[in-house]
Amino acid sequence: MLRTLVVLASLVVSLLAVACGGAEADIAKAIREAGGYESVEVLKIEQSYDNSWRSPDDKGTTYVVRAKVRTKDGQSREWHFQVFIAKQDGWSRVGRSGNIGPDPWDEDARQPGVPARSDAPAQPAPLEWTVVGDRSSLLAEIEAAKGKSAVVVQVWATWCTYCKRYDRVIDQSAILRPGFARLRRLRIDVTTDRQDSLREAVGVPRSVQPYMVFIDREGRIRRDLDVNRWFGADAEPELARRLEALGN
Repeated sequence: MLRTLVVLASLVVSLLAVACGGAEADIAKAIREAGGYESVEVLKIEQSYDNSWRSPDDKGTTYVVRAKVRTKDGQSREWHFQVFIAKQDGWSRVGRSGNIGPDPWDEDARQPGVPARSDAPAQPAPLEWTVVGDRSSLLAEIEAAKGKSAVVVQVWATWCTYCKRYDRVIDQSAILRPGFARLRRLRIDVTTDRQDSLREAVGVPRSVQPYMVFIDREGRIRRDLDVNRWFGADAEPELARRLEALGN
């Protein structure tokens, strides 16, 4: 009996390794073809989430990875990438890949041994967000803003790397900061709790963060403006586009 359990456990581990290896191969292929690189090595899959909740035509998985790429001229770089891999009829196909290039909002992207500049200008104080602790408080805040200002609801956690990068983008951008300052800013803190009830109230899937929901002055959720992943180098223009569409 014990031997059987050991064999089964080994088989499960092997199958998981094969599955992960297959995903990494597809991811590397997507990055290599999209960026025209000589070679790509996936160093770490940092985040992955299922896209099928969004649309029947968007079934697949989005991966956020750190990869080492070698360019045609022989230079090596370690960058972040987001890759979407669709599933159709049981087969994998590379649907699209994005954020090809260094992530300017990655604090870890600084070259080793190079300290931060001592003469860098001081950063402004972070914008304040109202943390809502229950469903009724969240809905009351949204209702109170109706007719006065648009609302952004942010799903956020202290351990969420990309949540904090969005904070930096918003706080440090001369384009975004004034726009977000005019919004009613609400935060669902999922640091120690998934907050399923709060997520459900504004249509946010479980276990997906970072996430931002935009609600216009009439109290309508603008589902087309949802932020459900990290946009990397495109974070600032993507958020600016949403502010413009919101028209607050």
